[in-house]
Amino acid sequence: MNLTMAYTFNKQKTENQMCVGWYHGFRANDVASSQFGSICNTAEYESDVHTLALNMDYQVSKKLQINAGVTHNKAEDQWDWGPFTERATVLRKDNET
Repeated sequence: MNLTMAYTFNKQKTENQMCVGWYHGFRANDVASSQFGSICNTAEYESDVHTLALNMDYQVSKKLQINAGVTHNKAEDQWDWGPFTERATVLRKDNET
């Protein structure tokens, strides 16, 4: 009989900068202006994955072999969103700030 057991643990931690852009253009008194900017946020993601595997082979006779296996996974994850910050810029058509 062969019996094999394996355990693995995977940990992942990432940080991402996310931004959403916006634009608004208008014309008043023959002067064209536009406003644009973005709203940004930092998102952190963390995950832990535990895996336990148990496998068994048993040779019953020359013509019969029994194989069995069991795997258990436990996964946990978490998102952490920081506060959004807004960055805006106003430009006139003649590119004067």
